[in-house]
Amino acid sequence: MSFGSCNGLVLLVGCHENLILWNPYTRECREIMYPHITNYRYNTRIYDLGYDSLNDDYNPLFLYPVLFPFY
Repeated sequence: MSFGSCNGLVLLVGCHENLILWNPYTRECREIMYPHITNYRYNTRIYDLGYDSLNDDYNPLFLYPVLFPFY
C-alpha cells in the first residue's frame, strides 16, 4: 500500500489500485472513483494528493517517472 498526503488528508492506494481518501482527524474515509489508465510503457506509478485552490477541492495525482538511458 502506498500513499500521498495534503493538508492532513491521506490518499491510500490499495493492492488493486483502489483509492481511498482518509481523514485521520475525523476517522472518516471514502473511496475515490477515477478512470483506470492502462499504460504498459511504465510499470511504476507514483500517487499523491493535491489541492486545487481554484475549485476548493482535492485531486489525486498520478505520476509516471520517465527513465532515460545513460550512455
